[in-house]
Amino acid sequence: MPDYVPPRGMKDIDTGEMEKRLWINEKIEPVFDTHNFRRVEPSFIEHLETLTAKSGSSVMNEIYHFKDKSGRDLALRFDLTVGIARMVANDFATPEPIKLYAISPMWRYDEPQAGRFRCFWQWDIEEFGPSEVYADAEVIGTSVKAMQALGLSDVSVRMSSRKLMEELIASISPTLKSDTVSILRILDKSAKVGEEELKSMLRAGGMDAETVERLLEATKLSGNIDGLGEICSWWQGPTETALYMYGQSFEAMRDAIDEFVASYPLCQNARIVQIA
Repeated sequence: MPDYVPPRGMKDIDTGEMEKRLWINEKIEPVFDTHNFRRVEPSFIEHLETLTAKSGSSVMNEIYHFKDKSGRDLALRFDLTVGIARMVANDFATPEPIKLYAISPMWRYDEPQAGRFRCFWQWDIEEFGPSEVYADAEVIGTSVKAMQALGLSDVSVRMSSRKLMEELIASISPTLKSDTVSILRILDKSAKVGEEELKSMLRAGGMDAETVERLLEATKLSGNIDGLGEICSWWQGPTETALYMYGQSFEAMRDAIDEFVASYPLCQNARIVQIA
């Protein structure tokens, strides 16, 4: 007699776990609502080209993708940002700022591990429109308030900057600027592959060994925002200037978050560079 069990990497949600999930929702949704974020539900299934547009064709090795009965290439979503951004891009009539959130499942074809499954739930809040630092601070501050609502007290915020990483790449070697997107996609795999494999992938893209080493050194930069001066002094020339410039934006962000969350001790261990 066959065993009727979930596929590998999947799990059933029993009554005990469901009660905990519902309790979490009951705690965090009022926080989002208070700050005027509205709940949405992006499509579970996306066109494959929509997902590869963000992460490149290599993401096909990490997601569930298939052809439907009409031969269309489709895939199960692997995060919420892509779907929410697509919804906003297709709705130009909504006045800004557009403040949305979702609490939903997604799927990734990763190797199952203890406590890590191929179908999992996340919550995500996004704000579209404003370019001021306060908009980002509002997203981060609301997230911190949501964790406070769950009774979590030991919370720190780690901030990253895509623009900073682009500046670092360009300052290491101006010829790399045109390849920034592909380089960032490779660096994004750092948590999943070893450093030697990462180096091999970068060299395969035409990067010399010295540039590879310097680039990987840049991705490891981290520290407290108050220690920016020491971190920046590690670099010379345009790279140092870029670090100082974006360091000032991080400091402004921290101040805005502190103001938003009313004296909550944030950013005690903020990362200065983090590939996202």
